[in-house]
Amino acid sequence: MRTTKEVRDRFLVFDRKTAFIPAGEGEAIAVVYDGAVAFFLAGLHARVWESAFDFDSGAFGYAGTMGT
Repeated sequence: MRTTKEVRDRFLVFDRKTAFIPAGEGEAIAVVYDGAVAFFLAGLHARVWESAFDFDSGAFGYAGTMGT
């Protein structure tokens, strides 16, 4: 598991063709069927993943977050 402060919103990319992104306030989502957008978000995820840190549940601010 890795962690980063770079991405604030969640998103999901499926098969590099479809993206699920936040749609305004609350729990709403938008489904985007645009390969260019999905490809961009998949690339963003890859770059952020590389710069992220291994998750340490014992680190300051994470104590008790993993039910241990």
